[in-house]
Amino acid sequence: MAWFANNLKTACAKDLEDQNVLALQTLNDLQAYSVMRNAGCLTDPTSNTYCYLNAVRNSSPSELYFYGLPLGTALPKSTTPTCSACTRTVMGLFSAALLDPAQAAVLTGLKNTYSAAANVADAQCGSGYAVTMNGAGGMLARGLSWWVGGAVAFVCTTLQLWP
Repeated sequence: MAWFANNLKTACAKDLEDQNVLALQTLNDLQAYSVMRNAGCLTDPTSNTYCYLNAVRNSSPSELYFYGLPLGTALPKSTTPTCSACTRTVMGLFSAALLDPAQAAVLTGLKNTYSAAANVADAQCGSGYAVTMNGAGGMLARGLSWWVGGAVAFVCTTLQLWP
């Protein structure tokens, strides 16, 4: 996905410079792919099932909302985490990514949403449940874009970036 992101920066330089929402969103989604993939592959140590699937099938969507953070999707105000081991692990993965300068440099969406989500998780689940960070900005003004594949399809078909 890094290849696509780098080519998007070149092919859509003017759109990115002009703050074109679709170009910015696609770049953000491509750059978030790695951390999203890692989050999607986490397993619940108590049930040996994928955490993401547990969140999807949960009757409350609150746990699922945390998976949208790298895409710049803030938690809804009504989010009440269940304080599961999975959400704690996901938040740990995200905080580690933000503490890694190489990853943090490209994870704009996560930088804009993580701090508020960590505060919600800590308020509901207790201090220390999630690593809290100072200085993260507000949320990106955009709708849900939970599937990076949509961004890839846009890049591949519209911009014709295949080698």
